[in-house]
Amino acid sequence: MNDIGIEDFGKKITAKMQDMLEREMRLAQVILNPHECVLLMSKVAAGITGAAILVALQIRKDETNPDEIYEHFADAIRLQVSGLKPIYLRALREIEAGRTPA
Repeated sequence: MNDIGIEDFGKKITAKMQDMLEREMRLAQVILNPHECVLLMSKVAAGITGAAILVALQIRKDETNPDEIYEHFADAIRLQVSGLKPIYLRALREIEAGRTPA
C-alpha cells in the first residue's frame, strides 16, 4: 500500500474514532468537570497509542528489535501530533468565533 492509501485508510479510521469519542465525551461532560475531561481524554489517547504500539510490536519481523520499534513509533506519533497543533488551534479559534473551520 502506498503512502496515499495509508493516509486515506488512516483518515477513515480516525474519523470513526473521533465520532465515537465525541459522543462519549458529550456524556462524560455531564458528570465530569473540564479538568477531569482533559485527564480522561489523555488516558484515552495513551490507551489508543499503547494499543497501536502493541500491534506494531506483534507484527514486527522476528529480527527487528522491539525497543527500536517502540521508540520509532512513539517518536512518529509525537511528530504527527505536534504537526497538528496549529491546525487544531486555528480550528478551535474559528469554532469559538462562530465560524465553520475550513
